[in-house]
Amino acid sequence: MEAVQLTQQTYHGLCNDNGQLNRVTKSFGQDCPKAIELALKLYEEQYLHKCLENNMPYSEVYDRICEMLGY
Repeated sequence: MEAVQLTQQTYHGLCNDNGQLNRVTKSFGQDCPKAIELALKLYEEQYLHKCLENNMPYSEVYDRICEMLGY
């Protein structure tokens, strides 16, 4: 669950900071680098934005992120 939350928070942070990782995110990323890497990939693809545009249920978004993280 922590990795999914960190992925989503990082994605949101990237949106707010023009694609740049802030120091807090970098710090958290030391504990879960896979989540940061995935967030960067999803941000490049604008994945979560597309999910919103397509009205994808959160449960499906959550499941897909878990799959991408290998859970």
